[in-house]
Amino acid sequence: MELNEELEDLKEEKEEIGGVRGFGDEIGGRIRGIGERRRNWREEDEELKKLEEELEKLKEELEEEKLEMELNKKFEELKEEEEELKEYKKELKNEKLEMELKKELEELN
Repeated sequence: MELNEELEDLKEEKEEIGGVRGFGDEIGGRIRGIGERRRNWREEDEELKKLEEELEKLKEELEEEKLEMELNKKFEELKEEEEELKEYKKELKNEKLEMELKKELEELN
């Protein structure tokens, strides 16, 4: 009977050791899971940094395009003003000629 009891004790001890081993495996699995999540976070951080850099570049390009559009608008306004000034100059020239003609006509009369 002593052998049976000893055998039972050994079986119980084995189950306890197996339980401890299972617990160790569970802890190891959790640690591996944590490591994997940290690795994923690092990768996501790197991806986020790349996206932020890309966003900055796009913002800069947008700002440049905006400035270019403003410059083009100003240029068009200046061209219009130049045309208006040319027209005004023609009108002044015509008025001057007209006045000179009137003066000459008066002198002739």
